[in-house]
Amino acid sequence: MQLCCIKDGTPYTWWLGRGSEKHFYWGGSGPGIQKCACGIDRNCTDLKYDCNCDADHKQWREDAGLLIYKEHLPVSQVAVGDTNRPGSEAKLTVGPLRCQGDALDQSVGADGRYSKGHWAGQ
Repeated sequence: MQLCCIKDGTPYTWWLGRGSEKHFYWGGSGPGIQKCACGIDRNCTDLKYDCNCDADHKQWREDAGLLIYKEHLPVSQVAVGDTNRPGSEAKLTVGPLRCQGDALDQSVGADGRYSKGHWAGQ
């Protein structure tokens, strides 16, 4: 998933999690951070930005990672807004999806129901 922002830092892209709560963090990052993993690690393509997608280079750049905060899952919707730059494009790829649970824990399945045990899907 990727995050694209305007100059005032307002996110154009977000996802809805459990309870239809809007989240602005992405894989490799965490709640409240509003940066991609490269922004946290300070290794983005252009160090002026906190996500590779914000650099607006002519070639495709990637911001990727896993969403690991189970209390916010499952993802029910992803919103990708206007990049606000002429000629800019956004591409979102999701998957493969892998959900795991613990035999002693309840896991949420892709259909939103709780189930016991382990399952994985692609």
